[in-house]
Amino acid sequence: MAEMQLQFIRVLQDKSKPAPGEEKLAALTAWDRTSWAKARTAFFSKGMNKTSLDLIEGSAFVVSLDDEDHSADIYSEETPHLDKLARTGLHGNGYNRWCDKSFNFVVATNGRAALHVEHSYADAPIVSQMCQLNMKAAVKDKSILDDDGLIITPIKKD
Repeated sequence: MAEMQLQFIRVLQDKSKPAPGEEKLAALTAWDRTSWAKARTAFFSKGMNKTSLDLIEGSAFVVSLDDEDHSADIYSEETPHLDKLARTGLHGNGYNRWCDKSFNFVVATNGRAALHVEHSYADAPIVSQMCQLNMKAAVKDKSILDDDGLIITPIKKD
């Protein structure tokens, strides 16, 4: 977890701009299967594109960082806020969900998280239970957090 946290910080501090077409690449995975298969063959069968796609497909999951605040009053009787939060997990902005991945952790600028789950490998309650267990562990054991709520990075011993 600490290594992932360090990588998230590095990504958030990176001010470089995506290359043309790079930012919305994941949208291709929401395309119909035939069109996505043709695009894969045409554009991702060799070179850096193939290497990059292989890394994404070989990962356990994808983290989608949304550039918006996913606020919702979860205690409200009104459903528009909850509908928006559900749509955020399902498709968000339409171009940064990797629909071929087993699941995407979606994190907003305010830290609110959602999930996008592809169901062919298992039902969504499995991922939901994993999240509940992790949240329970984080709340229970605050000794792993510093004063800012960040995970204390392990110190390597020589």
